Amino acid sequence: MSNRNSLSKHGEDVLALLEESARSNQSDWDKFAGEIAAMSLVEFCEQYLFIQDINDNLVPFVPNRAQRDLEGKLERYKRIVGLKGRQQGISTFCVAFLFKRSLERGARSMSMAHDDDTTQKLRRMAKIFYDNLPEHLQLERTQDNAAITSYSNLAEVTIKTAGSKIGGRGGTYGGVFLADEAAFWKDADQVFKGAIQGVPESGIIVMVSTANGTQGLFYNEVQKAKSGDSEYHFVFYEWWWEDRYSIPLEDGETLNYSDDEQALVDKHGLSPEQIKWRRKKMNEPGMGEDFFQEYPEDPDTCFLTSGESAFPGVHSVMVAPTQTKPIQGHVYSAALDWGQDNDYSSLCIMDETEKREVYLNRWRKMKYQEIRAEVVQACIFWTCTRIKPEANSMSSNIEELIDDFAAEGYEIDVTPLNMSNPLKHELVTLFKNGYQAGGMKLLDIAYAKQEMNTFVKKQLPSLIWTYQAECKGSRNDKANARDDTVIARLLAWHNVMDQSEIDIAFPEY
Repeated sequence: MSNRNSLSKHGEDVLALLEESARSNQSDWDKFAGEIAAMSLVEFCEQYLFIQDINDNLVPFVPNRAQRDLEGKLERYKRIVGLKGRQQGISTFCVAFLFKRSLERGARSMSMAHDDDTTQKLRRMAKIFYDNLPEHLQLERTQDNAAITSYSNLAEVTIKTAGSKIGGRGGTYGGVFLADEAAFWKDADQVFKGAIQGVPESGIIVMVSTANGTQGLFYNEVQKAKSGDSEYHFVFYEWWWEDRYSIPLEDGETLNYSDDEQALVDKHGLSPEQIKWRRKKMNEPGMGEDFFQEYPEDPDTCFLTSGESAFPGVHSVMVAPTQTKPIQGHVYSAALDWGQDNDYSSLCIMDETEKREVYLNRWRKMKYQEIRAEVVQACIFWTCTRIKPEANSMSSNIEELIDDFAAEGYEIDVTPLNMSNPLKHELVTLFKNGYQAGGMKLLDIAYAKQEMNTFVKKQLPSLIWTYQAECKGSRNDKANARDDTVIARLLAWHNVMDQSEIDIAFPEY
């Protein structure tokens, strides 16, 4: 009996020691978790994390300039849509953010990538982070499989592929939800909408990607965030945020800059070494125009269309308004694209003397009578001598526009123009020659810039060129594919360029 009591007492002592050890370990971990929480993400990376560099060497994680900038925005804004270039480390930094929050609190987080290869790459990052931590920071993992890692503090990190059967729908993510390379997700709208329903207001949502065409969830969210019509804060990291994108000059080597290189130097202070890297990268086999998508320089031209852009480089002539009223002695003219059904009616007014756009506006879901009134008042204010309305199926409306001007006692030459594909080809060519020659200035307006960016040309088997707004993607993308301001601008430039004074050879049809 005494032996049994002795064994029982020994067992109780062992249990007590285990419980005391567990309490001690928990106390130690609580202390470490508090220390981690008090550190900035940059400090945590520099002190505790390792990554594989471009040569596959294991090196301490020292955040670069773009990563350091992003840290200040993650906690501040909580909803971020980020446009980036290739290999700038933004995804790596976001995975580190998820990892840190898992150690410091019992947060459930998710990272969702566009394909299985990237998903496994993100998981390898997280594994390298954990395996190379000091032992006292290696929080016990209660689960670690191909999709989910759980910790003893109830934290859970899920890394999955967008659209997979084990996608984020139905989960709860009070920590961080990372939508990695969202521009390349399949069925992105539905997948993202389903996943973020589990993210509370206190949680953080980060959508980051390189550009991938002028349609889809990511493109639309970037446009909304840029215009301020979104709860998401827009961040953009041009390629020169990455210090590695630079090639030293040879002894005595100097560079003669092209116009676009000089513009980058003047606007962003790029060095000759960065320009040399840019030239080398742009000349790599197969790169071509894709350079501006893979290594963006502005948040518009990087969204390359799936067709061929009708107006490459047009953003270089877009400027802020300089005229708020007509200048005495200058000649002004207008052009009008009539909208039907759900389209916009768009009016463009040009200063013919300076070859500068001074007014651009559009109207939708208004009675034609109300639109004509807006057009008449704008033309009168800018003292337009002529207006060129697109005439297709609008003869009665044009007659009424003439009457509206007459009712105001305003004399103006109204010259309707019937749009056809051959004429559109001529107008596009004339317009392109105009801005490439350097004489044209257009207003820098977000919705009009987007229309210019999505206006593409395609050649049919018959060798005829066709022009239209890019309309691939979701139903919403197709509904928002517009060219109203584009047509108004083409007609306005046709006004500016007197055909009797120019000599342009247009391709045969």
